[in-house]
Amino acid sequence: MESLWPKNFDCDCKGISFPEKILNEQANILGSLTENKVTAHLLFGYFDPYIKIYKQFYDPQNYDCASTFRLYYEKNNFSDVFSISHDSRIYPLKIHIYNRFLKDEIKSEVNGMNIKEYGQDDIMSVDYFVVDNKEIFIDFIKLIFNSKFLRFYIYYLMEEEFPLETEAFNKRIDNNVSK
Repeated sequence: MESLWPKNFDCDCKGISFPEKILNEQANILGSLTENKVTAHLLFGYFDPYIKIYKQFYDPQNYDCASTFRLYYEKNNFSDVFSISHDSRIYPLKIHIYNRFLKDEIKSEVNGMNIKEYGQDDIMSVDYFVVDNKEIFIDFIKLIFNSKFLRFYIYYLMEEEFPLETEAFNKRIDNNVSK
């Protein structure tokens, strides 16, 4: 039987660095920095249909892709940090930050970074950021990874046995982030 596959797999995004590759590399680095007490993984195609994370960029002519950056700690407990979504052009891409404290901190830091901030959804207001190229994406992700909130949260996960996102925990984070 003859091959039904194309002769090559070239596409419009040839030469573009996929954001997922960048995030996977950073996930590997986090594990080594925390002695695997906290690890990160990128879940491909994972998104919350209630939030409809990539609804605004849906284009029937392009394939939509969504991934979630997730932290793991203490026997398969996890916490989603952010999701990205893009179409076959890769950029622009959208980033949705799940935690309100982290989102507020990042909102206060993005001035002058050429990052667009949007609200969306007819059911609930969901903030997401739009980045136009790889360089801005890397700067934005660096901002998230170096935020006071995420540094404190990862430290907390490394030190505590069973961290819970309770109101008391959120209050501790809020007090530490606002300092």
